Amino acid sequence: MGVCMQVSLEAIKFNHDPHSATADALNIRRNETETVFVPEWRNGVSILPDDSPAAYARDAIGENPITIKAKFKCLDPKIKSVEVRAIDPARNVEALSASEGNAIGEVAEREITFDANGETEFESFELINVDIHNRGVSSGVSTLIWQCRLRHSDPWSNLTTTSHRIYTLLDVPNCAWRQQPFDGLNIQLPWTEVLDYACQWASGAQGIDEAAGRITQAVFDLGRSLVIYDGPSTYADLTFDCTSLLNLLHDDKGLGQTLNCSDCATIVSTFANAVGCDLWQSRIGTSFFITNPIRLIGEPDFDNVDFEYHEVAWKDECSFDNDLFDACLQVDADEDPSKPPQTGVLAIQTKFGSLQKGNYRFQLAPPPKHGEVDVCKPTPNTRQRRAIGLNSTPQKDCTELSSGAEPQSNEPVGNTPQIFSGNVKFEDWDLYRVRTLKKTADLLFGACSLWYLPAGDPEHLIRLDISVHGTPAAATREKQRLLERYQVRDAKQDLKLSAIDFIIITKRAFLGQVDEVVIEVRSVGRKAINIGPFAHAVSQMI
Repeated sequence: MGVCMQVSLEAIKFNHDPHSATADALNIRRNETETVFVPEWRNGVSILPDDSPAAYARDAIGENPITIKAKFKCLDPKIKSVEVRAIDPARNVEALSASEGNAIGEVAEREITFDANGETEFESFELINVDIHNRGVSSGVSTLIWQCRLRHSDPWSNLTTTSHRIYTLLDVPNCAWRQQPFDGLNIQLPWTEVLDYACQWASGAQGIDEAAGRITQAVFDLGRSLVIYDGPSTYADLTFDCTSLLNLLHDDKGLGQTLNCSDCATIVSTFANAVGCDLWQSRIGTSFFITNPIRLIGEPDFDNVDFEYHEVAWKDECSFDNDLFDACLQVDADEDPSKPPQTGVLAIQTKFGSLQKGNYRFQLAPPPKHGEVDVCKPTPNTRQRRAIGLNSTPQKDCTELSSGAEPQSNEPVGNTPQIFSGNVKFEDWDLYRVRTLKKTADLLFGACSLWYLPAGDPEHLIRLDISVHGTPAAATREKQRLLERYQVRDAKQDLKLSAIDFIIITKRAFLGQVDEVVIEVRSVGRKAINIGPFAHAVSQMI
């Protein structure tokens, strides 16, 4: 006991080789703004398991031994070396099976030597009794009781106990997640806040299709109480505003409770790729088409829907022979999907295929009339993996920028309009959250904001987005781009708001422009509301 009282564990590195994931943990960060520091565990700093997270990629590791590195300190200069190990308390005392113990198992014993200052280098230790391969996708706490002894013949004495949040993934996360560069500026490193949900949704999955299917189901199930279908996208535009999506999962508001197909496809592919799947976002449809009766996310009933395009999470080339995953809607899986009764199923690992029973094409929309061209077909040229982060540079994949992408400026936004100060009220509406955009060559200021009724229905929410451009022509281009996202055949101007040239797009959305300024007002709660008075108040202020 006396020896161990003089020895302390100072730090642990789980990710000790940032250029490889074959024998240690992956490169990760916490979220868009917070990094994970290495060493992940530090004496006196890491208190809770989540203070010390690590993620392991099962297939990348294969049969390779896994190592960690640990640093120790000794206060007694007479002690030159000790033997150290770490055991799993559950595996040794409580566990009825190996799976109830640590995912990372235990730390094999070895001798460590102290230098003249009583310190060690970061010494390498091999993990034994590792259970990563049996767990599939998982998130859990691994607890290690560190022990030491002076000589091999001495009994072990407890040194300290450490606990760690361990994620086990099927493989190294795929694009849009990146492993390099491993620095604080790379927000495409896998986020532990995403892994918290992805590993829960796909818990226990042993294969990539199983994991993607479980995540697809979990996203559609958000429609039971949290979200409802409406366009345009709320979180997946040129990039994926993953931070705001996580806010929605945390506080039921985010930047809105509405999702469309682009949102669902991006959430599924991004969260599935975080655990090692390999999905894309890609569209169906070369022009408007009417679906068979379908049930959209958050909706109770089946209905025919008019789509200009439909976006899904898709494998490989995103074409006829490739499997897809659709969390946006349920199709009818019976003999005739155009007629009742409807048997609602999600497309999970379903081939797009042709107009044959069982294929997604057969289930989604009726065949074209005689002599007409089938417009309900894959458009692989739209295949992409949206960059993660509201202010990230748009991309098609992790190697190539999408055409027309502008370099982002690190300059802060200009003077924030008073409307986003938190001191402005529109009737009973208060500002709940605002996210600002970085400047680009065309964008001088941009903000996405959510407004709520402090004393009202929590499912009544309004989204107000404002962007200020360098020229009226640039503003007009942005307004046209936003309008195209709505998938509506016709829109009309509201003459009462003509000072801003507001367009009524749907019952839930207004879009307008005045000179260099573009304004978008939407009802984004689960319950639709009349946004006319709010839009009118905004027009008066602008």
